[in-house]
Amino acid sequence: MQIIFIHHSCFLVELDDKVLIYEEQGIHYTAKLPSYEPDTKIYIFASHSHNDHYDMDILRLAGKYSNIHYIFSKDIRISPHFLSKHGIDPAVRDRVTFVSPDNTYHVDDMDIMTLRST
Repeated sequence: MQIIFIHHSCFLVELDDKVLIYEEQGIHYTAKLPSYEPDTKIYIFASHSHNDHYDMDILRLAGKYSNIHYIFSKDIRISPHFLSKHGIDPAVRDRVTFVSPDNTYHVDDMDIMTLRST
């Protein structure tokens, strides 16, 4: 396992069989994510909709990585119309799991437990 600080609140965790990215801010920040093979299992987490924790441009990574999945707070809104309007394939919404506090979600081979936060 390797943990890499990317920028601000963004961290990346490389495991043997997957990559976990927390709070990716997209292209509006100067830090860059490492590149991976197109079939790498990548999971991107966003705790809430503020632009220093979530940028919709990270949804464009679905065009580069076939095994990407997003775990987003339920306050992040991405309707198919909104995605189309911003040039993002609306099918990317099928790769998103919306979560709320104090619940457990099963995504692929992971159990994700959420917490309430300020």
